[in-house]
Amino acid sequence: MLQVPANICDHRFHEAGIFALAERKGSDIFIRSVFLQGLLLIDKNKIPVEMQFAVAVIDKLEQLCLELKMTRQELALSYIRQKYPRAFVVIGAETQQTACS
Repeated sequence: MLQVPANICDHRFHEAGIFALAERKGSDIFIRSVFLQGLLLIDKNKIPVEMQFAVAVIDKLEQLCLELKMTRQELALSYIRQKYPRAFVVIGAETQQTACS
């Protein structure tokens, strides 16, 4: 079993060949951080000052979402499901309220 972070912005483990190696070894892959710890879903006006570099990324994602007629959640999950169809996706929430919203 292998659990790694991966999302539409973070391809480190893919580029390092970790997913291919896990598949060759027959390991189950569990992907976490699909929403980049929530950063991909945050209102860009609420991004902390120290993370303003992310505003440009959010702007690009929003444009892509408009073109594809998808939400950012749908885009992020669809990307992972298409890129890693045999992987399991782990989604967490800090509170029950955030899990249900």
